Amino acid sequence: YPNLLSSFRNKLAKYIYYDIQLYEICKLIYKIHMCCALFVSFQTWCLVLSILPRFVALEMIADMTSMDDDLDPQQFHKIYIHQYKDVSILFADLKGFTLLSMNMSAQELVRLLNELFGRFDRLADEYDCLRIKILGDCYYCVSGVPEPQRAHARCCVEMGLAMISTIRSVRKQLNFDMDMRIGIHSHTRLTLSLSILASFSHGSYTQLPTSSVCRSTSKEINKRIEHAIDLRSSERMRQEHITSATLVFKDTHIEEKFSQVRDEMFKTNLVCSFIMFLLLMAVQALIPVPRLYYWTALQFCLFLLGYLLLLMMVLAEEFKHSPSVLQQFCCWIHENNSMRNLLTVTAIAINFGMALFDMFFVLSGVVSMVTCAVFLRLSSLLKLAILLLVVVIYTYFIEVSFHMLYVHHPESQYLRRKGASILLMAIFVIAVFYNGRQWEATARLDFLWRLQAQQEVQEMRDLREHNECLLHNILPAHVACHFLERNRNDQELYSQSYDEVGVMFASIAGFNEYYEQKEINHEGVECLRLLNEIIADFDELLEETYFLDIEKIKTIGSCYMAASGLSPDKQSRVVNDWHHLSELVLFALAMQETLKEINKKHSSNNFQLRVGIAHSPVVAGVIGATKPQYDIWGMTVNLASRMDSTGVSGKIQVPEATRNILADWGFVLELRGEIYIKGVSERKGHVRTYFISTKRRQLSSNRIADRGKNGRSGRTTLAAVVFGLVQAIHREKQRGTNGAIQHYSIIEIHYF
Repeated sequence: YPNLLSSFRNKLAKYIYYDIQLYEICKLIYKIHMCCALFVSFQTWCLVLSILPRFVALEMIADMTSMDDDLDPQQFHKIYIHQYKDVSILFADLKGFTLLSMNMSAQELVRLLNELFGRFDRLADEYDCLRIKILGDCYYCVSGVPEPQRAHARCCVEMGLAMISTIRSVRKQLNFDMDMRIGIHSHTRLTLSLSILASFSHGSYTQLPTSSVCRSTSKEINKRIEHAIDLRSSERMRQEHITSATLVFKDTHIEEKFSQVRDEMFKTNLVCSFIMFLLLMAVQALIPVPRLYYWTALQFCLFLLGYLLLLMMVLAEEFKHSPSVLQQFCCWIHENNSMRNLLTVTAIAINFGMALFDMFFVLSGVVSMVTCAVFLRLSSLLKLAILLLVVVIYTYFIEVSFHMLYVHHPESQYLRRKGASILLMAIFVIAVFYNGRQWEATARLDFLWRLQAQQEVQEMRDLREHNECLLHNILPAHVACHFLERNRNDQELYSQSYDEVGVMFASIAGFNEYYEQKEINHEGVECLRLLNEIIADFDELLEETYFLDIEKIKTIGSCYMAASGLSPDKQSRVVNDWHHLSELVLFALAMQETLKEINKKHSSNNFQLRVGIAHSPVVAGVIGATKPQYDIWGMTVNLASRMDSTGVSGKIQVPEATRNILADWGFVLELRGEIYIKGVSERKGHVRTYFISTKRRQLSSNRIADRGKNGRSGRTTLAAVVFGLVQAIHREKQRGTNGAIQHYSIIEIHYF
């Protein structure tokens, strides 16, 4: 019998050790979640830096830090304006690029531009210049921003010479007549501005990481993760959240949640306790028959009936055919800590009652005390109280009820045996209490790890949603899906050829002259605020359901560039392939109406929109697979730009080929005549162009009916994305990980 008890105790020890290992696994899973959350936060920061200049991003984060947590980020309507003195600007244009694009595949063209502009970026870093923007085949940068540079003009000149040398080497490789036109201008004042009000344009701010940043990325993430894990170690968390004496959570809300947690091991604990009960009953049944009386057998039956009743209440939900009321009561027991404690004490009392028989009552009592260790979720203080009560009762039995067991031994041996029995009980009480206290602390830390892991997972999901929204703002939807859904390496580039695309350039005529006049009177900031309002209203038009097939490409100062027909899946949904071109014209007309409404609000202004539209094949692609900038190239883009620059204020100018398509869609056009178009007239002569005078009523009414419906649920403002990042930084600070990721540089800015 003693050997049987010893073997059973060893099995129980392995069972308890297994549960403790589960805690270590949960802790490891939490660390994995935390690492993923930190990495997603890092991705968000990098994506923000791919759009914003670093100094503007930090300023924006500082502004949002002072905002209330319940403030809607959509209400963050701030425009960031910085003015610099003594700067030089370099503008470079690829000569012969149009012919080159016609003789190369889409993939070859995008790879060439990516390689060429990547070299220019490295040169800009070498000569202290900052890239402002890439416009098709044009590259321009500035020296003296954001840090003052005394030799800014010299830096731009050296940069230009290095670019010429680079293009010569590329020309030799391709064996194609290709060259650079470079212009440099120095100015005493430069104004940089950034709008946070509306959804931002594709590629308005772009970045290619420097080699040092690429090398330091993984090291920085590892350093932050190690620091975060160290700060959230078990000992530190125990000191911060758990009372050392009672092992109760200091936060009453966490304690309440902990008490409501379902104990998935309670069924197993009770079954294990029942097995111990059967063992004790079997041992008592093996005692010689004269020692058993009928009332003892009746007591056994009552104990067994009580245990079966406990098992029925606890295991009812495992049996589908049990009454629904009993199943509901069973679920309530598992979710109610007080009820579980009551059933646990009842089971311990039954086992204790089975051990109150002579001969082996001390060893049986030890087995009954092990029952306390079986119920792992039972409070260690409650275990101690039960065990002390058991020791008192057993001491009483040793001194009074079962003292006859020791009278046949010599007095010295009698005292030694009695003392050994009590000492055995006391040692076992200490062991069980220590084990219970350690496991309770482990269980509470496990709950805390789980709770924080859930928060980390939710925050990680929120940041991932921000990342996807941000990517959908940088890129068209179908291109963003390409980067989100495919497993790519960092060098993979996106490129696509299209045969039927509409391209639009819309300029606010006279705005540059208006800005120059205002700047003389030191009113340039208000002028930029007005431009921000205009561009923001244009962006809001794209949210309408009717303009789903239109993609904003970029803004170039006061010029708005958009295209239609870039999404293959959208083209397949329409009956006519050129339906999107009619939408593009309606979008231009809607922009004109929007500008008129803005003029009414600002009575001193009378701006008009000058629009050029053309259609034909284009090449689309993303330059920089890790820091994407989406753009389109081709003769169609150049022709649409010329339609704008040679157009008339308040008019929409289109070439004859585009006119023929629009006429079939119900648009009324008037002939302007034949005009000279640079880049086209040299080869084909003067180009016949038309003005769009009216639009078909049905198209207009359909668009008005759909107005106000949000068709781009994936869009969000840049402010919302940065605000989500700020909240993540706040949470990291509260947990002890101070600050956001800092060691990354921006090399592009946007200016007017």
